[in-house]
Amino acid sequence: MQTQYIQKVKISGITCGACAKLISKRLVEIEGVQNIKVEESGETEIISNYNLDINTIQNALVGTEYKVVNL
Repeated sequence: MQTQYIQKVKISGITCGACAKLISKRLVEIEGVQNIKVEESGETEIISNYNLDINTIQNALVGTEYKVVNL
């Protein structure tokens, strides 16, 4: 059975549900990511096959105004 990692991060710049959907779409494209939950508050939960590096998460958001502000 594959181990699942649950990470919680805060993403700045989210102002609406459409923002959250765009972020979810970007993050789910990261290899190994199984599920994403993004709140309009910026609170984000990522479930993946391995522990993600903050740079990997931020790189998925390149070209947007959203930034990872903590891990």
